[in-house]
Amino acid sequence: MSHPPAIWRVARRQLIADIPVFKAYSEHCIHPTDGREGDFFTLECPDCVQVIALTPGEEILLVQQFRFASKCLSLELPGGIVDPDEDPLTAAARELREETGYAGLQPKLLSAIYPNPALIKHRLFTVLVRQCHSVGPQQLDPMEEISYRSIPLEKLWAHVRDGRIDSGVTLHALLSLKLHMEEHPESFGNPV
Repeated sequence: MSHPPAIWRVARRQLIADIPVFKAYSEHCIHPTDGREGDFFTLECPDCVQVIALTPGEEILLVQQFRFASKCLSLELPGGIVDPDEDPLTAAARELREETGYAGLQPKLLSAIYPNPALIKHRLFTVLVRQCHSVGPQQLDPMEEISYRSIPLEKLWAHVRDGRIDSGVTLHALLSLKLHMEEHPESFGNPV
């Protein structure tokens, strides 16, 4: 077994861009034992949340929106930025309500990951919300245009297999759901 990699020391850090959704930094780092040096670039973003929203009939809510980086429509889970001093469960309920007009019960944190630790410093939380039902219209931000739909949970996996769902963070969340379903099959009426 090899030894664990060293933790490099940041010798200098310079803010090179401060944009509403992220800050970009140039960091000059030094290896602690052999002295290697190099410049690395990182982004700091707010933490985010995504919501696995299940209806009483075990349908999952999905949203679709245009994504500016990929220049295409993306089928995803509802979600967004966790506001400062907001916990992930509260953010999940807020984002679900804003993007779909739905609310639910029993929020449960399924995972917390670093989606791209090589470049981006932020956490992505996946929250399961059960018993979701419509409580009113969407409450979208001025620049958002989001459609939503529900599909039976057993049909979800076909969307994954055929590539209709191709967002990496959504796929991670669905893996978290699948693992949760395997650990708690008594909580779900439909097979995994």
